[in-house]
Amino acid sequence: MNEEEVIDDGVEIVESVDALPRDIGVSAVWSLSSCKSGFGLAQLRSPDTSTYWQSDGPQPHLVTIEFFQKTSIESFSIYVDAGLDESYTPMKISARIGTHHHDLREVKVVSLDERTVGWRKISLATDTNLYRRAFVLQVAIIANHQSGRDTHLRALRVHGPQERRVEMGAYLSHADSSTSAASNSASITAHTAPQTSGGNANIQFDGQESGAGADGGRMGPHVEDQSQESRDKDEDGDKVEEADNEEEMFAPLTSIDPSHLTLLSFPNTLR
Repeated sequence: MNEEEVIDDGVEIVESVDALPRDIGVSAVWSLSSCKSGFGLAQLRSPDTSTYWQSDGPQPHLVTIEFFQKTSIESFSIYVDAGLDESYTPMKISARIGTHHHDLREVKVVSLDERTVGWRKISLATDTNLYRRAFVLQVAIIANHQSGRDTHLRALRVHGPQERRVEMGAYLSHADSSTSAASNSASITAHTAPQTSGGNANIQFDGQESGAGADGGRMGPHVEDQSQESRDKDEDGDKVEEADNEEEMFAPLTSIDPSHLTLLSFPNTLR
């Protein structure tokens, strides 16, 4: 067991059941070509990999999975333990698909190393598609290690096409960056200081200030030559203007110009 396991093309090692894609086999009808009493479908579909399906008939040993509608199938996963099962360990596995039992065709054949222990995911992808469409998937155990006759298969799961979360995440990150950039642009505010006799103005962009005076020179952070008295007058003027606006806002309707009331009328077609 010290030698490295040989992995066939299209076979992927999966570290744990939690790392497997979603199982779509729950929506299908399963059948076995044979089984020993107490070692059937319930054991094959159990999450407990200490149990197993044991065939009890001639090879090949078949697991047939029939879906109620044409289904996209990307891969299937099996759990084997060569250390425990020895000559019962599957060596060569065939995957067949079709619309019913009589038109199944072989689309994948893989070999498992005699040191295989754990989950192995077997892809059904083609050169042009990541999945295949079928009503029926049949997994056939063609041969066992050490020329064993019957087989042990501890678990079998079927997987459909998986969402490409990495690409979607990248897209969302890009969208978030764009939104953030737009928000930052919108957050730029301009503040104009009161003008002096020189006509100076100050513009502040997120804490950075710039501006130009009437003579074309660069301005300081704020206009400092305005007297306290003039600033007080400006504040008093702002208060008076706000009071006038409030009076206009709450003025009686009788004081509104009648010509403005035409805005409240509806067209004849809506009456």
